[in-house]
Amino acid sequence: MTDISSIPCRSAYIDQYLLDTTIDLCEKYKITKFVETGSYHGGSAKIVSRYIREVHTIENDPDLFKISQKNLKNYLNVTLHFGNSSEILNKVLSEGDDNIFLFLDAHWGLYWPLLDEFKVIKQKNIKPVIAIHDFFVPPNGQFGYDVHPGDGTILNFDYINQSVNEIYDGQYEYFYNTKCSDINSGIIYIYPKK
Repeated sequence: MTDISSIPCRSAYIDQYLLDTTIDLCEKYKITKFVETGSYHGGSAKIVSRYIREVHTIENDPDLFKISQKNLKNYLNVTLHFGNSSEILNKVLSEGDDNIFLFLDAHWGLYWPLLDEFKVIKQKNIKPVIAIHDFFVPPNGQFGYDVHPGDGTILNFDYINQSVNEIYDGQYEYFYNTKCSDINSGIIYIYPKK
């Protein structure tokens, strides 16, 4: 277990289970690049930068971007990008590069870029390891998950099923978090079959 108790920040990665699972998957899949959508204050990028040599984090909110900029200025292996996550992913992801961990956490408000992010992943012909935060964990959503404020869509497997099958040509596995610590959020982990 990696000790993150000394890191002062608000971040999804203060969840010890999320961090340990991420590190395990990164080792198993020889991950060299971590890409996060939704920087918030830059805390997740700061934590993950200790374990992965190349970290990219994307923020679309100007105020949050400024906070992240300040918080990440001394982290030389972290690149902060401003803009729509699917547009930035198109620039950050390389064709056929499968050694990528994508932490998708930019789904709030009326526009959820998640399906657009999946289109970019498919176009780049990559099969990354993906973690989606704030995801409905069956059978009863025991952890927090997002619900679209406009149409009531639940962020669950039905919502992403077609896109995931297209990316991995049906050759993938997935699991949900079984516990969480400081942040009560559901997570799905998706990865190619080995």
